[in-house]
Amino acid sequence: MVAILLLAAPVASAYPQEEGVTCEADASAPDWTLIGFDPRRIYPVELWELPTRVITHWEIQVAPGKGPLAQQLVAFKQVGEEEDRKTGESAVETVSEGTNAFSTRLPIEGFNPHVGLRGPVETFYCAEQKEMLSGVVQGEFAIGETRHYEVKVGIGTPVTVTIEPDRDGDGYGDLTQDKCPWGFSFRSDCPIMLKIPHTKVQHHAIVIEVGPSENASLQVFGQVSWLQPGPAGKKTGRKTVTVGLSAGSAEKVTADTVAAFRLPLPKSLIHRLERLAPRHTLHAQLTIRVTDEGGAVSESMRSAVLKGRKPPHRRP
Repeated sequence: MVAILLLAAPVASAYPQEEGVTCEADASAPDWTLIGFDPRRIYPVELWELPTRVITHWEIQVAPGKGPLAQQLVAFKQVGEEEDRKTGESAVETVSEGTNAFSTRLPIEGFNPHVGLRGPVETFYCAEQKEMLSGVVQGEFAIGETRHYEVKVGIGTPVTVTIEPDRDGDGYGDLTQDKCPWGFSFRSDCPIMLKIPHTKVQHHAIVIEVGPSENASLQVFGQVSWLQPGPAGKKTGRKTVTVGLSAGSAEKVTADTVAAFRLPLPKSLIHRLERLAPRHTLHAQLTIRVTDEGGAVSESMRSAVLKGRKPPHRRP
């Protein structure tokens, strides 16, 4: 029986997904790159399959008395009739008789991926495998290079792989390698997501509603700055005035609920707004500090627009 593959599975298949039909490596050949096929499949991948996936584990069975040999898993993308482009490779591992299992992180590309095997000196294969076939490339095969392969009937590629989805396309398997599978920039736990349905400016305060995706302690604070006019309204002698805003101490908020935080406006800020016409505005820069149950702290920024409150001048 052959090993690998034309990596394929309908969208309903569960992950992690194991691919390959095990055969026992009982022969080796010098300077081969082996590409595995499963002749039972006509089309390699269903069109609705995830285009981004990662191989996180691979195994090879070796017959008694064979090895040790250095081997590595290799990944390819079909680009033409009997033509593949090499897209990646695992670390080189020492393979001995029996079951050999290795962890890896090998992204596979697109809708027509293949995997296979390569040895720096010799490459293991399964000899005399009825109804099995593999592609063979002789000589060097560099990553990014496209090569024509020779289809050899009766040759099996002795590897099986474990595939995980990679929904954010960051090259890490969602199940065991990526703790934040929907955030491309994060490998550790995802930051807590915030829902902020309303921010309202009242006469004496700013009220902001915040809802965390996980249980967390929330603290909201901020500041407002403006340029104080110089003497007699001159541009010279002006200075920047900054006042702080605070909603008080941190408040524990449960997941998927919303808490309202009230930040009182200092009297100096209210007086400044009363000197500005409604067409002029000041901007409050608000910081939402989030502390999750594990103690990790993150911050999110928001702003609020404060309109001038000077009544219009009315002619007598």
